Amino acid sequence: MTSAPAPPPPRPRAVVVACRVVVVAALFVLVGSVASVAQLDSPQIAAEIDRAMIEAGTADRFDRETLAEVLRWLLTVVAVLAVSTVVFGIFAARGHGPSRIALTVLVPAGGLSWLVSGWLGLLPALLAVGCVVLLWLPDSRAWYAAVRGGPASPSPVTRGVAMSSSAPPPGHEPHDRPGAASAHDQPGAPPPPQYGQGYGQQQPPQRQPSYEQPPAYGQQPYGAPYGQQPLQPPSPYPAKRPGGVTAAAVIAIVMSVLTGGFWLVIGLFMVSGGDAIIEAIRDDANLRQQLDDSGVTLAQVEDSLGAFGAGAIVAGVVFLLTLVPAIGVLRGSNVARVGLVVLSVFTVVVGVVFAFAGGLGIPWVLAGIATIALLFAGSAGAWFAGKKAGAV
Repeated sequence: MTSAPAPPPPRPRAVVVACRVVVVAALFVLVGSVASVAQLDSPQIAAEIDRAMIEAGTADRFDRETLAEVLRWLLTVVAVLAVSTVVFGIFAARGHGPSRIALTVLVPAGGLSWLVSGWLGLLPALLAVGCVVLLWLPDSRAWYAAVRGGPASPSPVTRGVAMSSSAPPPGHEPHDRPGAASAHDQPGAPPPPQYGQGYGQQQPPQRQPSYEQPPAYGQQPYGAPYGQQPLQPPSPYPAKRPGGVTAAAVIAIVMSVLTGGFWLVIGLFMVSGGDAIIEAIRDDANLRQQLDDSGVTLAQVEDSLGAFGAGAIVAGVVFLLTLVPAIGVLRGSNVARVGLVVLSVFTVVVGVVFAFAGGLGIPWVLAGIATIALLFAGSAGAWFAGKKAGAV
């Protein structure tokens, strides 16, 4: 009978605090960057940009639209990095070593970038450096090594306890203690040589008693009461699917059906109704005049409608494909969980891009982050491991 694998060691408090602070801070940065991009076209922000350009003396070299576009791209990069930090923080809290290394690079860089705002950025910078230090404390390193499967280097306190409670080295058995048994008194040891027989002579081999023989037919195993089976050790895997895994799969299925169906319908309408749209534009004199003033021809409009329709169909099919890993997650497939995480990250990135158009992508961002978090929350990892080992 093979023994069940040992459960993972308890997560150090330092790792829990560091990952929570990093994830919460990254979420605040994500929401702030999305809100800032949504307000770039407001009159207040436009006035602030004009005032800043006049004070800097760059009003004659750059216009407000160019600077606003640069700020939009910078905030987009910040939002994508914030999403990546959230994902790495969730994985690092589960013991993923490469995610810890990624946080070691991203978190200090993001924290030190706050120093450009003056003394107000000193607290975020110190907080970022402190989180990285917590991730690399001796207890944290030992826990990551144990989760990875390698030899966990004990902390100084554990090492001291182990040294104080260690047994005496071999070859230094205390024979001078009262009642101590000699080597010849141990079970299975050869008897001392008899009178007239030297130590150099070979003793006849003696058969050692076997204590591992299986019980005979009709007998009960040792240690089990008559008529009962021996007690089995408790399984480290949860037998029931965690509620967080079910919630993550349900969110992915609902968002996949709604989003994929929406884009698929839009794409089919654009592809099939493109000729009708062109005819309507051709019959409308005002629309034709507006197109002529803009320098756009009907052929260009037709090509744009076809390209947009094809792209919408592809996007709809991609979003509908999320149903496959979502159903696999309900069945306990770890491969499906990884695939759902990848698609959720893609959903978050697309949601961040569309959030710039009036906040339309915020539900996608929240749904993608919630799906990733629920797939690794609580006992989800142990349940997937039990499914992989066939114990659940």
